[in-house]
This record gives sequence, structure tokens and C-alpha cells, in this order.
Amino acid sequence: MKKYNPHNTLRISTLSILFVIASILIVSAVVKKKQWLRAIEENTLYIYEDYVERYPNSRFAKEAKSLIIDIKWDLAQDTNTIEALQQFIDEHPKHKLAKKAHAHIIKIRWNNADQLNTIAEYNNFLKHHSEGTLAQKATRRLLKFKEARSPFQKAKKAFLIIRQDYEANDKDSTLKALKKNTIALLDYVGIDLANNQEDGDFTITVRTTGYALSDTYYNMGARWTGAKVRGSVAFQASSGYRMTEIYSNSVKPPKKVKKSQLSEDRADAPFDEAIVTPVSEKIGLLIYKCFGMSSLHAALYDTDADIRQFASKAIALSRSPQAIPILSEALKADNYKIRALAAESLGITNSPHAIEPLVLAMKETYVDIRRASYKSLKKITGKNPGTEHKDWETWWTKNKAYYIK
Repeated sequence: MKKYNPHNTLRISTLSILFVIASILIVSAVVKKKQWLRAIEENTLYIYEDYVERYPNSRFAKEAKSLIIDIKWDLAQDTNTIEALQQFIDEHPKHKLAKKAHAHIIKIRWNNADQLNTIAEYNNFLKHHSEGTLAQKATRRLLKFKEARSPFQKAKKAFLIIRQDYEANDKDSTLKALKKNTIALLDYVGIDLANNQEDGDFTITVRTTGYALSDTYYNMGARWTGAKVRGSVAFQASSGYRMTEIYSNSVKPPKKVKKSQLSEDRADAPFDEAIVTPVSEKIGLLIYKCFGMSSLHAALYDTDADIRQFASKAIALSRSPQAIPILSEALKADNYKIRALAAESLGITNSPHAIEPLVLAMKETYVDIRRASYKSLKKITGKNPGTEHKDWETWWTKNKAYYIK
């Protein structure tokens, strides 16, 4: 009979423990690799961040962190907003892409200032970027503004010139509509139309060229049921200073029309439909540039639905810091049509700051408001988590930090 040896028992126990530890490590490594393969397959920011949080010491953690930065950079580029790019810089200040993000921010701010061509935008650019070639350019433009803007601010009358360089039978109706809309919009800044150019403190000139579009309809041949136009709207002070907005628009021939709407005369093409709305919106935008936002803010609640639309679109196109708060406020208006218009216009701003009010608007009982909010959210984010408020609310909760600092 063998004598009991406690050292043998200890040796067996130690081996058992080592075996268990090795088994745990092997299982852990297998789990980590399995989760990593799953993360690669899904390839989303959320899944990589979750992996790093769960397995910070995994051999795949470094690659996961690198992919997180790549996805954040792609998201910042796709969003293409100052907020998104600044968020990337704040989170990864020493990364090589931070310098590129900063250059993008400068480009965005300059493009905004150059496109909107307003004192506020140039001042905003200089506030953030006081040195460099573009800063010098902004300073020179501000000096020109200070010399030239005063005639608009003191104006009491404007003379309207409308040049219609296209062949159409509805030129008179277009002219009347543009005149009516111009009078209504100018009324919000206390300016009347002058009967002759000499009496006007500044001139509003609308120039339009265009041509008819046709389509072929069953048993009727080609008919002129569309129109394509382009042109400019300009406010010119007596000093010669001029502010101009370019526009283009088209009305595509519909696939189905009533027989009474068909015409063999290309002059019957719907030029009126193609011209009036974009020109009126540009007039509204120039009113903002010359007289400020308060006039458009008031016009947003006009009794005329067309004037509300022109004001709303001009506010959105202004890209002013005031635009999002004004349109978000309009989402709470008593008139549901104003709320729907505000939801649509927020999409035009393409600003991440418009996402949250639009997500809230998805709760609306009116289908027109929900539909407009849904379209605007898709346009701004490039995402489509669903058609219900809860879908967007869940998505926004997870992704808000990447859009809003």
C-alpha cells in the first residue's frame, strides 16, 4: 500500500488550477475573436465602441480604436458642418486628420460668408479666423459694405424692373404675380414701389431667360408642358453698389395631363410656374441681406400662404444663426400649415441643429407635418431609421453626440 504524499495532491491541485485558467483564457480569446468578427461584419461606430469598452486589452482593441476614428472622420465629412468637424477636433486633437478638419472648417465658414455676402457672415468669419489671406479678403469686403449698405437702410421707395427674355403667353400674369409678391415682402421693411426709376432710392431688377420643354403624349404627339428658366435678381443702390442672387428652376413635363392642358404652342409652356416662386424667394433673401432678419420673421406669419412660403425659404437659405431658432419656433405655430412649412424649410438649412426640433415634430398628429419632418431629417442626416417618431428618437439618442457638440 502506497504511503500518502501530500505533495502529490498539491501538485495535482496546481495543475488543475492552471488547466482551468488556461481554459478560461482560451475561451476568452475565442469570445473576443468571435465578437471582433461580428464587429467587423456590422462595421458600425456603436459596435466598435462597445467592443473597446468590453475588451480594452484585446489584441483587436487598437484596430477597433483606429476604425472608430475613421468612421468619425467619415461622418464628419459626410455631415460637412462646422459642428461635426469641431467635434472631431475636440475628440482627437493630436490626430493627423485634426489639421485637415480645421482646414475644412475654414473653407465652410468662408464659403458661407462668400455666398451670403453679408456683414454678419464676414464678421463671424473674422471672429474665428483673424489671420491669413481669407481674413484680409473678408476685411476688405466689410469696408465696402460699410460704404455701400447705408443707402438700402435709409430707403423708402424701390423701382421694380422685370425683364422677360423668353417667348410665353403668360408674361403678364408672371409680371403681376412678381409685382404683388415684391410689394408684400417690401411692406415688411416699410418700402413702397416707385412709379418711375427717378423716384426710387434703389432698383430691383429681375432678369429671366428660358425655354419650353416638351413631352410626347399618346395619340397627340409632342406638347409643351414644361419650362426651364434661369436668371438673376439684383438690388442696386443709387451709389452703384449691387447685391445679386442667381436662380434657376424647371418644371418638368408631367407624365399624365388632362387634354385641356395640352397645347401645340410652345408659348403656352408653364413659365409662370417656373419663375414666380424662385424669384420671390430670392427677393426675400436680398431683403434679409439688405435689411436684416426681422422683416422675414414677421412675413413668416403673413395671412397669404405664398408670402409665408417665400419668407420661410428665404430664412432657410440665409444660413443665418437666427434661421434655426426662428423656424423651430414656427414649428409651434397655431396654424398647422406654418408648422409644415417650417419643417420643410429646416431641411433646406442642412444644419444638424435642425435635427432635434424635427425629431420632436415627428410626434405631430397632422400627416403633412410628419411627412415634411421625415423628408427633412433624411436630407440632413442621410439616414433613415424609420418613419415613426420613436425610430428617430432612438436613433437621435444614440447619435446626437456626433452631430451636436
